[in-house]
Amino acid sequence: MNKWTLKEFAEEQYAVVSKEVCGTSYPSVYREFGDALLSINNRETLLDIGCGVGGYGSYCNEMFPEISYSCTDISEHMIEFAKKLAPDGDSFGVCDFFDNDVTWPDVVLTSSAIEYTRDAWDAARFLLNNAPGAIIFHRLHLTHLSSHQVYEPTYYGARLPKMHWNKNEILDLLRLTRKVGHVSEWAGGQMLTVVVEPK
Repeated sequence: MNKWTLKEFAEEQYAVVSKEVCGTSYPSVYREFGDALLSINNRETLLDIGCGVGGYGSYCNEMFPEISYSCTDISEHMIEFAKKLAPDGDSFGVCDFFDNDVTWPDVVLTSSAIEYTRDAWDAARFLLNNAPGAIIFHRLHLTHLSSHQVYEPTYYGARLPKMHWNKNEILDLLRLTRKVGHVSEWAGGQMLTVVVEPK
Protein backbone atom coordinates (compact mmCIF):
# COMPACT_ATOMS: atom_id res chain seq x y z
CA MET A 1 0.00 0.00 0.00
CA ASN A 2 1.19 3.52 -0.78
CA LYS A 3 1.43 5.23 2.60
CA TRP A 4 0.77 8.62 0.99
CA THR A 5 -2.83 7.53 0.43
CA LEU A 6 -3.51 6.95 4.14
CA LYS A 7 -6.03 9.25 5.80
CA GLU A 8 -3.59 9.82 8.68
CA PHE A 9 -1.02 11.31 6.29
CA ALA A 10 -3.58 13.78 4.98
CA GLU A 11 -4.73 14.72 8.47
CA GLU A 12 -1.20 15.39 9.67
CA GLN A 13 -0.34 17.43 6.58
CA TYR A 14 -3.56 19.42 6.86
CA ALA A 15 -2.79 20.25 10.51
CA VAL A 16 0.55 21.77 9.48
CA VAL A 17 -0.43 23.45 6.21
CA SER A 18 -3.69 24.97 7.44
CA LYS A 19 -1.71 26.85 10.11
CA GLU A 20 0.79 28.06 7.49
CA VAL A 21 -1.88 29.56 5.24
CA CYS A 22 -4.20 31.00 7.89
CA GLY A 23 -2.60 34.47 7.92
CA THR A 24 -1.01 36.96 5.57
CA SER A 25 2.57 36.21 6.64
CA TYR A 26 3.25 33.13 4.57
CA PRO A 27 6.39 31.03 5.21
CA SER A 28 9.26 31.36 2.75
CA VAL A 29 8.21 28.21 0.91
CA TYR A 30 5.14 30.08 -0.41
CA ARG A 31 6.99 33.32 -1.09
CA GLU A 32 9.58 31.41 -3.13
CA PHE A 33 6.78 29.85 -5.15
CA GLY A 34 5.22 33.30 -5.64
CA ASP A 35 8.50 34.73 -6.93
CA ALA A 36 8.82 31.82 -9.36
CA LEU A 37 5.26 32.33 -10.58
CA LEU A 38 5.81 36.05 -11.10
CA SER A 39 8.76 35.27 -13.40
CA ILE A 40 6.36 33.60 -15.88
CA ASN A 41 4.56 35.86 -18.36
CA ASN A 42 1.75 33.52 -19.39
CA ARG A 43 0.19 32.27 -16.13
CA GLU A 44 -3.59 32.30 -16.48
CA THR A 45 -3.97 28.59 -15.62
CA LEU A 46 -1.98 26.44 -13.19
CA LEU A 47 -2.01 22.72 -12.41
CA ASP A 48 -0.51 21.61 -9.09
CA ILE A 49 0.58 17.96 -9.51
CA GLY A 50 1.03 16.20 -6.20
CA CYS A 51 -0.85 19.00 -4.46
CA GLY A 52 -1.17 17.38 -1.05
CA VAL A 53 -3.78 19.24 0.99
CA GLY A 54 -3.77 22.27 -1.34
CA GLY A 55 -1.61 24.85 0.41
CA TYR A 56 -0.52 26.39 -2.88
CA GLY A 57 -4.13 26.59 -3.99
CA SER A 58 -4.93 28.59 -0.87
CA TYR A 59 -1.94 30.83 -1.56
CA CYS A 60 -2.99 31.33 -5.20
CA ASN A 61 -6.56 32.13 -4.15
CA GLU A 62 -5.22 34.84 -1.86
CA MET A 63 -2.25 36.24 -3.78
CA PHE A 64 -3.04 35.39 -7.44
CA PRO A 65 -6.85 35.32 -7.68
CA GLU A 66 -6.66 35.88 -11.43
CA ILE A 67 -5.07 32.44 -11.90
CA SER A 68 -7.30 29.44 -12.53
CA TYR A 69 -5.95 26.80 -10.10
CA SER A 70 -6.40 23.04 -10.53
CA CYS A 71 -4.76 20.19 -8.69
CA THR A 72 -4.22 16.44 -8.60
CA ASP A 73 -2.90 14.03 -6.01
CA ILE A 74 -2.64 10.28 -5.55
CA SER A 75 -4.62 10.48 -2.31
CA GLU A 76 -8.37 11.06 -2.23
CA HIS A 77 -7.96 12.21 1.38
CA MET A 78 -5.46 14.89 0.36
CA ILE A 79 -7.87 16.08 -2.34
CA GLU A 80 -10.74 16.33 0.16
CA PHE A 81 -8.60 18.62 2.33
CA ALA A 82 -7.46 20.57 -0.75
CA LYS A 83 -11.11 21.35 -1.48
CA LYS A 84 -11.31 22.91 1.99
CA LEU A 85 -8.10 24.93 1.72
CA ALA A 86 -8.60 26.01 -1.90
CA PRO A 87 -12.38 26.12 -2.37
CA ASP A 88 -12.07 28.40 -5.40
CA GLY A 89 -10.06 25.81 -7.33
CA ASP A 90 -11.34 24.91 -10.78
CA SER A 91 -10.81 21.15 -10.60
CA PHE A 92 -9.55 18.50 -8.20
CA GLY A 93 -8.46 15.07 -9.39
CA VAL A 94 -7.21 11.83 -7.86
CA CYS A 95 -4.53 10.09 -9.92
CA ASP A 96 -0.97 8.80 -9.90
CA PHE A 97 1.70 11.33 -10.89
CA PHE A 98 2.26 9.57 -14.23
CA ASP A 99 -1.46 9.29 -14.97
CA ASN A 100 -2.09 13.00 -15.30
CA ASP A 101 -3.99 13.02 -18.60
CA VAL A 102 -5.11 16.60 -18.76
CA THR A 103 -5.52 19.60 -20.95
CA TRP A 104 -2.19 21.06 -19.97
CA PRO A 105 -2.33 24.54 -18.44
CA ASP A 106 -0.01 27.51 -18.85
CA VAL A 107 1.95 26.49 -15.74
CA VAL A 108 2.55 23.18 -14.01
CA LEU A 109 3.73 23.17 -10.40
CA THR A 110 5.38 20.23 -8.70
CA SER A 111 6.38 20.95 -5.13
CA SER A 112 8.03 18.19 -3.12
CA ALA A 113 6.18 15.61 -5.21
CA ILE A 114 8.48 14.19 -7.88
CA GLU A 115 10.95 13.27 -5.13
CA TYR A 116 8.52 10.66 -3.80
CA THR A 117 7.52 9.03 -7.11
CA ARG A 118 8.73 5.57 -8.06
CA ASP A 119 11.40 7.18 -10.28
CA ALA A 120 12.10 10.88 -9.73
CA TRP A 121 14.12 11.26 -12.93
CA ASP A 122 11.29 9.73 -14.98
CA ALA A 123 8.81 12.03 -13.23
CA ALA A 124 10.87 15.07 -14.28
CA ARG A 125 11.08 13.74 -17.85
CA PHE A 126 7.32 13.07 -17.86
CA LEU A 127 6.66 16.75 -17.19
CA LEU A 128 9.31 17.95 -19.63
CA ASN A 129 7.86 15.74 -22.38
CA ASN A 130 4.17 16.46 -21.76
CA ALA A 131 3.63 19.92 -20.29
CA PRO A 132 3.92 22.39 -23.16
CA GLY A 133 4.08 25.54 -21.03
CA ALA A 134 6.14 26.58 -18.04
CA ILE A 135 7.00 24.17 -15.23
CA ILE A 136 7.89 25.18 -11.69
CA PHE A 137 10.06 22.57 -9.96
CA HIS A 138 9.70 23.73 -6.36
CA ARG A 139 11.20 22.58 -3.07
CA LEU A 140 13.86 20.36 -4.59
CA HIS A 141 16.01 19.23 -1.66
CA LEU A 142 19.67 19.78 -2.55
CA THR A 143 22.78 17.71 -1.91
CA HIS A 144 26.43 18.35 -2.76
CA LEU A 145 26.80 14.65 -3.55
CA SER A 146 25.38 12.97 -6.64
CA SER A 147 21.59 12.86 -6.66
CA HIS A 148 20.41 10.01 -4.45
CA GLN A 149 17.50 8.77 -2.37
CA VAL A 150 17.42 9.06 1.40
CA TYR A 151 14.84 7.87 3.90
CA GLU A 152 13.27 10.83 5.67
CA PRO A 153 10.35 11.10 8.07
CA THR A 154 7.13 12.50 6.64
CA TYR A 155 4.30 14.44 8.30
CA TYR A 156 2.95 11.16 9.63
CA GLY A 157 6.36 10.04 10.88
CA ALA A 158 6.89 7.13 8.48
CA ARG A 159 10.29 7.13 6.83
CA LEU A 160 9.91 7.07 3.04
CA PRO A 161 12.46 7.29 0.21
CA LYS A 162 12.93 10.83 -1.08
CA MET A 163 15.26 12.11 -3.80
CA HIS A 164 17.91 14.65 -2.89
CA TRP A 165 19.10 16.45 -6.00
CA ASN A 166 22.51 17.57 -7.11
CA LYS A 167 21.88 21.06 -8.52
CA ASN A 168 24.07 20.63 -11.58
CA GLU A 169 22.62 17.22 -12.43
CA ILE A 170 18.99 18.37 -12.33
CA LEU A 171 19.75 21.61 -14.20
CA ASP A 172 21.58 19.63 -16.90
CA LEU A 173 18.48 17.49 -17.40
CA LEU A 174 16.17 20.49 -17.57
CA ARG A 175 18.38 22.31 -20.06
CA LEU A 176 18.24 19.40 -22.53
CA THR A 177 14.73 20.34 -23.64
CA ARG A 178 13.85 23.62 -21.93
CA LYS A 179 14.97 27.14 -21.30
CA VAL A 180 15.85 27.57 -17.64
CA GLY A 181 14.61 30.88 -16.28
CA HIS A 182 14.13 31.69 -12.61
CA VAL A 183 16.51 29.76 -10.30
CA SER A 184 16.50 30.25 -6.54
CA GLU A 185 18.44 28.47 -3.81
CA TRP A 186 16.85 29.10 -0.43
CA ALA A 187 16.53 27.72 3.11
CA GLY A 188 20.24 28.23 3.61
CA GLY A 189 21.07 26.54 0.30
CA GLN A 190 19.12 23.39 1.13
CA MET A 191 16.23 23.97 -1.29
CA LEU A 192 16.01 24.79 -4.98
CA THR A 193 13.22 26.27 -7.11
CA VAL A 194 13.56 26.29 -10.90
CA VAL A 195 11.27 27.60 -13.63
CA VAL A 196 11.62 26.12 -17.10
CA GLU A 197 9.85 27.22 -20.27
CA PRO A 198 9.88 25.98 -23.85
CA LYS A 199 13.02 26.83 -25.83
